[in-house]
This record gives sequence, C-alpha cells and structure tokens, in this order.
Amino acid sequence: MLVNFRVSNFRSFRDEVVFSMVASASKENYNHLRQINKGMSLLPLSVIYGANASGKSNLHKAMLFMKRFVLSSLDKRVLESDPSLQPFRLSVDGENKPAFFEIVFYINNIFYRYGFEVDKAKVLSEWLYARHNEPKKHEICYFYRDNKGKIRFHRNFFGKVKGIVEKDLVRKDSLLLTVAANFNVSEAEVILSAFKNFNFIGKNIHLPITVNRIDSKGVQFVLDFLRIGNVDIDDLKVKKMVFVESSEGERKSRPGVIISSLHKKYDADGREAGNVAFDFVLDESDGTLALFEFAGPIYDTIERGAILVVDEMDTSLHPLIVREICNIFLSKKSNPNNAQLIFTTHDVSLLRDNFLRRDEVWFLEKDVFGASHLYSLVEFKRNGKKVRKDESYEKGYLSGRYGALPIVGDWILDEQKKQT
Repeated sequence: MLVNFRVSNFRSFRDEVVFSMVASASKENYNHLRQINKGMSLLPLSVIYGANASGKSNLHKAMLFMKRFVLSSLDKRVLESDPSLQPFRLSVDGENKPAFFEIVFYINNIFYRYGFEVDKAKVLSEWLYARHNEPKKHEICYFYRDNKGKIRFHRNFFGKVKGIVEKDLVRKDSLLLTVAANFNVSEAEVILSAFKNFNFIGKNIHLPITVNRIDSKGVQFVLDFLRIGNVDIDDLKVKKMVFVESSEGERKSRPGVIISSLHKKYDADGREAGNVAFDFVLDESDGTLALFEFAGPIYDTIERGAILVVDEMDTSLHPLIVREICNIFLSKKSNPNNAQLIFTTHDVSLLRDNFLRRDEVWFLEKDVFGASHLYSLVEFKRNGKKVRKDESYEKGYLSGRYGALPIVGDWILDEQKKQT
C-alpha cells in the first residue's frame, strides 16, 4: 500500500509537498480504515480538488514519472528525453536544482522508503531505507548514493550489489535500484514490483486494459460495473482477430479484437425473444464506452491490491457513478486486498453528507508566485481552528473557506463596465 509521496522542484511544485495516505486519529467513517498496527491505519481512497491549472495534473505526472523512470532507467537518455521532467521554472533557484522524489510503500509488514534526485543529465542522489512493522524496530539504510556517485550500504545488503558497483554498471543517468533488480536483488525487486502495481489513468485511451482483463472472472466484474450506470448488457464476447490491410500494394497484418455486447430482445407482447448482438464500439453509447474503459483498470487494481491514480475522474463519468466507484474501494468486502484509489476531480457532490473522511480530501492551490501547495482538509486551519467533522464540506469549499477555488467573474465584470 502507498503510505506517502513527496516531490519538489517538479513543474509547478517549487517547495516540497507531501501527499499521505496515513489516516488521522479521527473516528469518522472508521470502517474506511485499513489498520497496519496499533497506532497506524492507511486509507483506501483520497480525492484531490483544486482550480484549473492548480497543479492537480502535475501531481499525477510526478507519480507517473517516478514509476516510469524506475522501470526504464536502464535505457539510455531516459532523463534527457522525458518531456514531463521539468524544474519549477518561475524561480531562478529552481533552474539549477534537481527534482526530488520520495515514496513510502508498506509491503509484507515492512515500510520501504525510496527516493532520488535527478536533473535532465544524471541522478544526483538515491536512497533506500526499510523498517519492519514491529515495536522498537528502527529504520535501516539499505543504500545511499551521493552526488559524487559514492555509494554506502548496509552490511546485509552490500554483498548483493558489491559486484554491480565494482564493475561500474550503474550509469550516472540510471538508478541503482533498477540495475540491482535486473540482477535479481530481492530487496530491489520488491520496490520494482510495487511500482508495477501503480496503475495510471490520464487522458489516454485505456480500452485495451479492459479488453485484456475480460476473462471468465473479469467479464462478470465488467458486466456488474456497467450496471452501475444502468447499462443492461447480458454478456460480452471478445474475439481475437488478425486484420489484414493493403496499402500501396503491400499487405500488412495486425492483431485486434472484435467486442460484441448481447442485449435481450422482446416480442410484441413484451416477452423475451432471445438476444441480439451489438458491435460494442460502434453501437454502444459514449457513456457505456467510458464505463467500459474504467472497468478494466479498476478490476485489475482491486484484484491485485494495487494503486490506481486517475486524473479528472469526473470528466466522462456521472457523479453518482464516481461515488459508487469510491464505495467499491471503501468497502472491505469488495476491496479485500486493500487496493487504493487516488483521483483528482471537480465533483463537489462527494463532499456532501460526510461521505468522505476529512483526511481523504485534499486541496491543491497556487500562490502568487505560481507554486502549487498541497494540504488535506483534516490539517486545514482557519483563524487557528480546524474544520469540524460535522460541518458541510461542500458549502465550506464552494464558499472559498478552504481555498483551492478558481477566481471567476472578473472578465465579465470588466466587460460590463466597458459597456456602461
């Protein structure tokens, strides 16, 4: 499970921001919590609000960049060619500093803290710490790599990577963690697997993810998920095909699939008269296709106990459907493997009826210097007072009490003044 994520000097994040899935001591919606030990619980869900251009997508990009670099740093020039890696550009200081990333995972009763600092040319530092989830256990340093390339190790870890370091197999623009995992160092493989358990949904098309997960078990999940949106489909059939195309006298083949959705049909008396097959992509509505696209990543995340990060969840889904997706992750029955969902949204209806805990609600806001700041509702204070758990979060947010709202109306007022 994700414990927390830190980033600084990356795009709109000038100063370090900390995003945490650690639950506060509040007893509200106590059934949401996943208890790790006597004094600590983790959350299965977090929702992030903010005005347009406040940095919501940049938080998504920061997590995605960290995953992408960890998994691909063996490739040459990855840092140089990644367009998302940009320092905070509205400060002179930011241009000459590295971007900072750190993440804490809870895996098999151990807390792993891993991070690095990078610029477009090289890795300036990298570290991996671990602490067993037992009383009086202290964090140990598996390795620390400084900006001169010098690496120090824990005595139990050194023998496993000594050969890698002595043979100078870690390039200045690659990560020791990735190299070590490539040489089957178990501690490094654990972290690499955790990053593979990060699923991301942005503005890209994720239809293939759902198609690949339609097996005997997955198809039932997809059908049940579609029914959240009152989509009445009896069954789905996926047929793998090889399509042959001819262009300028050259024949090319490419793999593909044909998806059919089966619907009941009725006679004149309203009695069932068999099924009719629709071409799913051509005949179903855009709303049904949107639901279908989300079904695969959600099923995969729930089944593997993974982490799903979604940018702008409400863009193509109705608010009631978004709420039901939240319920899937919040319920221990439908989410037995402690999967986690993190998403950005403008859907304020989720703030009604104390549906969410205060520590499950986050806000992003830019200051006058263009830097994004991240804070949760549970830690927000106004005039020294915290937000009460019994107040209307929706009303408080829309009234501007918590910040993170767009400033609107100035242009319209200016135009009206010109006309008068």
